[in-house]
Amino acid sequence: MNERIKELAEQAGAHYLDVKNEVTAMVNIEAFAELIVMECAGFVDNYVSEAAGIHYDTGDELRKHFGVKYE
Repeated sequence: MNERIKELAEQAGAHYLDVKNEVTAMVNIEAFAELIVMECAGFVDNYVSEAAGIHYDTGDELRKHFGVKYE
């Protein structure tokens, strides 16, 4: 599993079960999804700002699309 995704899953309260040598993550799916949206929106904001030298509201639109509140 990608380390950053694993970190986000743990922030969402993931705990891991080992059943028959298969590790399964149990996580609050809504919290996990919101963390992924925030991560993506932050990436888009930073990438667009650095590439264009100006700020667009792309990340904010992504947050709105998924209904994730941003403070």
